[in-house]
Amino acid sequence: MKQLTKNTVDLHIHDGHNSSLLVSDAKTGNILFGANEERYTHKKNQSGFPINSLKKSQEYLNFSFEDIQGVFYSSRTEPYLPTKTNSDLFRYLFLTLSPFLSKYFFTNKLISNFYKKISHLFRRKDSKKTLRDLGISTKNIQFYDHHYCHAASTISFLQSTPTKDVLIFTLDGSGDLSSGSIFIFNSGKLRIIERIHSLDSLGEIYSQATGLLNMKPLEHEYKLMGLAPYCKKEYAEKVYEILVKKVIKISKDKKGRTVFKSRKGLFGIPLRKHLGKELSGYRFDAIAAGIQLLVEKVVTQWIIDWINSTQINDIAISGGVFMNVKLNKLIAELPEVKKLTVVPSSGDESLVFGSLVASYLKNKFKLRNMSDYYNQGSKNGLLIGNSYSPNEVKIAIKDYESQNKSHEINLFSGEEIQNKIIDLLIVGKVGARFCGRMEFGARSLGNRSIICSPRNIKQIRIINEAIKSRDFWMPFAPVILDKYSCDYLKIKSNQINSYEFMQIAADSKEFFIENAPASIHPYDMTSRPQILRKEINSDFYDLIEKFKERTNVGCLLNTSFNLHGYPVVESPTDALEVFFNTGIDFLILENNLLIK
Repeated sequence: MKQLTKNTVDLHIHDGHNSSLLVSDAKTGNILFGANEERYTHKKNQSGFPINSLKKSQEYLNFSFEDIQGVFYSSRTEPYLPTKTNSDLFRYLFLTLSPFLSKYFFTNKLISNFYKKISHLFRRKDSKKTLRDLGISTKNIQFYDHHYCHAASTISFLQSTPTKDVLIFTLDGSGDLSSGSIFIFNSGKLRIIERIHSLDSLGEIYSQATGLLNMKPLEHEYKLMGLAPYCKKEYAEKVYEILVKKVIKISKDKKGRTVFKSRKGLFGIPLRKHLGKELSGYRFDAIAAGIQLLVEKVVTQWIIDWINSTQINDIAISGGVFMNVKLNKLIAELPEVKKLTVVPSSGDESLVFGSLVASYLKNKFKLRNMSDYYNQGSKNGLLIGNSYSPNEVKIAIKDYESQNKSHEINLFSGEEIQNKIIDLLIVGKVGARFCGRMEFGARSLGNRSIICSPRNIKQIRIINEAIKSRDFWMPFAPVILDKYSCDYLKIKSNQINSYEFMQIAADSKEFFIENAPASIHPYDMTSRPQILRKEINSDFYDLIEKFKERTNVGCLLNTSFNLHGYPVVESPTDALEVFFNTGIDFLILENNLLIK
């Protein structure tokens, strides 16, 4: 348990799809705790109020509900809850009425503003009831616009104090009746200059294409991205041409900037049916590649046009569309982009970082400075969840052994385990690492990870058959020590820190292709790296350094410590359960090493 001084705390809440919680010090604004609700419910992309995250943060930080000073929500209208059919009033009304009314009825400003006001009234009423039922004061409860929070979240990941304007782009499926926006951040002020309606959503097109291919929307979009490189370019372009003729209109405004508008204003299942009709006869890989090509072409040109229009080349991106690491790769490589900030795990779960920044921008707390918020999100490497004490781990191991006596293991502890781990990795054994504070977001960053040597491509089949059961076309990712990253990847030395959260793909150099084939995309030879700095996770860094001393390869294959379709493990008991019920060969559980 991390003992908290008797300062008050603020809660930053996202209670929609893939809900999350951030707890900050109410006096300083410092981040104290952050977690995704799914880790505690064991339900992937858990939605709703993050009650379990709140309880765990209380336990970990030792605060009471009376210590909560402010509660800040990261959307103003009712959140979309996939498990609750009518949770989003607009979605429900649109899907009900869209067969009878045109797109322009729903995009009319009067109609849109009326919906947002009505939905916000319900939102405020429901949220206050939830808090009151828990015994939390509603005296200081605030609600911020969804895309304002996406934009504000980028400020939390700026590596340094910006000396010039920052141009911020957001794109997702939908939130508070928008699917995208453009902001300018300057001198502590965040100003919107463009907003894209939900019915013109690129993210929704991508999600419904995911559903069309019998995958899960809002979860499996990354599978289309991974599949796309296998398709021949000519077929991808044919699908792309159909999309721009039948689904989305691409044009230029009076200043020569890219504009994209839905041709019919379809959303949800009606959009999926429309895609199915227009793309009938095309193979699944062509559809995946065509959708990916659409997003890459439209978004990169959109960004280029606004950079040229504003003359701002320090840019930042956030929102679920920018979970697409191949798109981010193209953005990072644009000559027009001088500096790029990508919010890690940039889906709606990261909105809480935006509400943290927004709580300052909207209130201007006297005891805080804007500079306190720069790099707040990344300075701890997103290792901001709860952890377990050596005694709690020891009890968990003992309890699990007593209840599962058929499992035979060798248990080691102390200084001797480091060399044993390297020995196991070198001979191709697959291990799991459960150490320190849990990572926030979608990526495992070393503390809740499955690891192995990347040197043999057979490791992919071993991990898939024994543990992950991933689709055959999906690649794994490497964790690379920062000092070797430019030797292994085609990236700029001044951009290394932009790659520390697996949020941007990169082309691989020959040495890396030959010596770490299990950690790259087998078709296009790109990599989705986590570049690790020692000050972020020194124990994990030292482990990889020792592996480098023995193999001349300064990286490991790193994938999330979970079963396919389930969230990353949260507790020692979760870790032991996955370890003993899969083909994982060894488990690093804090300062203990368990070997089957």
